[in-house]
Amino acid sequence: MKIDQKLEIEKLLLQPVVDRPRRIAELVHRIQVDKAGRAYIDHPRRVAENVQQLPGFDHLPSQEQADAVAASWLHDVIEDSGDEAWPKVTQADLVSWGVSERAAEIAELLTRKDDVTNDIYYARIKADPLARMVKIADITDNSNKQRVLWVEDAGGKRNASRYIQAFEVFDLSKDERIFFDFRTNEPAEQGTITDERLLRFGARGDGPGKYLALFCMDGAWSQWWFNKSTLLWEPTYRMGELMIKGEFDFDIISLGVAKQDFPQAFPIVQKESDSNG
Repeated sequence: MKIDQKLEIEKLLLQPVVDRPRRIAELVHRIQVDKAGRAYIDHPRRVAENVQQLPGFDHLPSQEQADAVAASWLHDVIEDSGDEAWPKVTQADLVSWGVSERAAEIAELLTRKDDVTNDIYYARIKADPLARMVKIADITDNSNKQRVLWVEDAGGKRNASRYIQAFEVFDLSKDERIFFDFRTNEPAEQGTITDERLLRFGARGDGPGKYLALFCMDGAWSQWWFNKSTLLWEPTYRMGELMIKGEFDFDIISLGVAKQDFPQAFPIVQKESDSNG
């Protein structure tokens, strides 16, 4: 281990134990990018966010919740370590750095190995309830429709078949399936607006060229309207209400028509929330 890496470990051991999994992930993934060319650390962060929203997480004992979140941050560090930024990390290393033995065990279980088939890999994860939760959170982020577009835009491709196999083994509950469908249709980064190509647009007015108001909705039913005064998109529930009521002057329109009638609305710029969240 290089001197600067040893210094990072010394600083790591001075941090609160609860913060160490995140910092370890930042150190291991610091020069890595995902298939879309984006900073890889954003993936474990989103997995940690996802796992806390999974059905059943709130009913876990506090220590198991902490272990699941820690393992989410660490789920790729063993497999992806060993480059010029950081030497190979082992399960024992994680424990020596203050990670709970349970979280380190899950991180090891989620690490793919050349001599372990997918069937065995997924079966072992299914047998461990916390590892299963983390893996569902992981697959959910990898299946997010906006992330898939990012990968395709970068010339890559997602292999969805192995995720189908995983979910067949895991036998998702109805609530877990609802969570998966909802989260994969949301923006990759929660609280933002998803890629315009994945949005459904609606407008009020007298038809193309005469529309007065523009709305959009993502696959998870989050909705926004375009404020022509500020040139910003703001949250609303109005689009769904108009669709339910069948308002005569409300039309579902294509992205092309939306851009033609409201060119100032693109590219989409979202109004910051009052809480700066």
